[in-house]
Amino acid sequence: MTLSIQDGIMESKDLRIFVVEDNLSDVLLIQEALNARGIQAKLQIAVEGERAMQDLAAMGLADVPHLIIVDLNLPRVNGLQLLRAIRRNLKFTATPVMVLTSSRSSQDRVEAEKLGATAYVSKPGSLDEFLGHVGETIQRLLANRAADAAFRRGARREHRFPTIRRHAIPRCARPPAGSRRAARRA
Repeated sequence: MTLSIQDGIMESKDLRIFVVEDNLSDVLLIQEALNARGIQAKLQIAVEGERAMQDLAAMGLADVPHLIIVDLNLPRVNGLQLLRAIRRNLKFTATPVMVLTSSRSSQDRVEAEKLGATAYVSKPGSLDEFLGHVGETIQRLLANRAADAAFRRGARREHRFPTIRRHAIPRCARPPAGSRRAARRA
């Protein structure tokens, strides 16, 4: 699967975004923000933190989402606890996590950043601001992930070393005097 950016539009046939949000109106706004940016993605939605933890833990490597969006104010397991669990799971180390919350607390922002949130977005008040700011942040995170993946693929190719064949190494005409090889030749 490849992600590419052409004219600011994210293109992928199987782009996956995992959204943890208990307010279904906000989920619809996220979908609208994606549509406004031309981002076609499959959304998997969990409405509570505990269920999100179960769903994420059950995912295989092929199902890991390209982006996780987490609300902080969730029933049962809050967004910070969920973020901590996500970052402890090695499957999600390369997955950007965007915190999208109505909280205006700077303490929440600092804590989310400490726990490894890639972006922290306070839910804007107006519809236009929401669509613009949230859509822009999602597009940037997905583009950064695509660029990181391309870089990692290129770095792996550059670090492949050719196999050195035994015949390619020149043999010494004479072994050093006093060595066991010299004694065997004599």
